Amino acid sequence: MDVFEVILILHFDSNDDFVERRNKKMNIIVVGIGKVGYTVAEQLAAESHDVTIIDTEEDVINDTLQDIDVIGVIGNGAVSKTLI
Repeated sequence: MDVFEVILILHFDSNDDFVERRNKKMNIIVVGIGKVGYTVAEQLAAESHDVTIIDTEEDVINDTLQDIDVIGVIGNGAVSKTLI
């Protein structure tokens, strides 16, 4: 199974200069909860960001929800209906 992991952590101001967002709370979607996706979601949740995880496997979502404070969505992150 192909896993897509998408994390948006950069923001550019009107001058296209990088604006550091380290101390600001962000809403982040992590698609695919394998080893990397789980670790990224765990770290971002520990940093008090609002994290939503998406995976096609219900068991993976349920196990992750028991371990870390995130919102879980069962579905394919490459499908727009899942992301809406």
